[in-house]
Amino acid sequence: MRFLLLPALLLSWCACGPPDFDDVSDGIIRGRLFLDTNLYHAREGLPAAGKTVTISYKSDSIDLDNYLFSTKTDAEGHFVFTTLAEHREYSVRYEETIEGKKYAGDTTASTGDDLLPLHASLARRKQTGLIIRAASENLEALGGVSHCLFSNESLAGSSKDCAGSLYQLTADKDGLAGLFGLAAGTYWVRSSIKLAGSSRTVVQSVTINPHEVVDLIVSLPTDPAAPGNELSITVHDTSGAPLAGASICLFRSAALFAQHSCAAANYRLVTNAQGVADTFDLPVVKYFLHGELQVNDTTRWIGQDSLYMQAGRQELTLALRAE
Repeated sequence: MRFLLLPALLLSWCACGPPDFDDVSDGIIRGRLFLDTNLYHAREGLPAAGKTVTISYKSDSIDLDNYLFSTKTDAEGHFVFTTLAEHREYSVRYEETIEGKKYAGDTTASTGDDLLPLHASLARRKQTGLIIRAASENLEALGGVSHCLFSNESLAGSSKDCAGSLYQLTADKDGLAGLFGLAAGTYWVRSSIKLAGSSRTVVQSVTINPHEVVDLIVSLPTDPAAPGNELSITVHDTSGAPLAGASICLFRSAALFAQHSCAAANYRLVTNAQGVADTFDLPVVKYFLHGELQVNDTTRWIGQDSLYMQAGRQELTLALRAE
């Protein structure tokens, strides 16, 4: 097998120049590539066939274009490098973009290593992206959740059927959805699912940083809806004038409510021109209400309250004031 591999490896030198022939000897490194393509939870990778693996001298810097040899894994993910110096340390690497997502793995090796494991997974620091996990209040996975990304908070809270969104995703059976190649910045994610004939929707913000994959957990209420229950909220300033475009966020968790923002709210509403926001079919439980309106770049008005939802129609007035 070695005599068959040697010509192929010699033809696979990096284009940047041949290796130092003073360091070419009889050293051999054998290994096996395992690839984990799961988006959210790390799993035991599977042997990966037909993948390109490179080897280079061990150094502090990583230069994917500067390597000694490259080779392809066989049907069971095995690879072998020959004619290596026996007194050197090497870096063995794999990197590939699959369906728009970059995967990578690297390890240190020395000649004589046999069945060296090379584990590769999602390259979280080599690309910009977002992974969303949709779950119930008990953190059970929710498949089929629709996610729409907006660049405008007000539009995210008031849009119907994701009109005006930049991207639209649907969670798989494990509640996972991913988007890669995003521009860095702040987005508002509107997540919704229809259960027992009733729509459940939450909106929360997420900041995407360059060269980083961000994880976002979206929790949606799954309690049976209570048809006929209606909550009407009127929002005004301290003078009593109605406030249009204010965000009203309903929480069931006191801890999340205490963050004084709309992040991870169970329900999110936006007031109309009369300062009124309505929602229907709310389960009969206690809710914490957080209202906010961004007046300008430096001023935000907020207001908070709580109520226990009763059967039928309820009305609530909420006053916002400068922080």
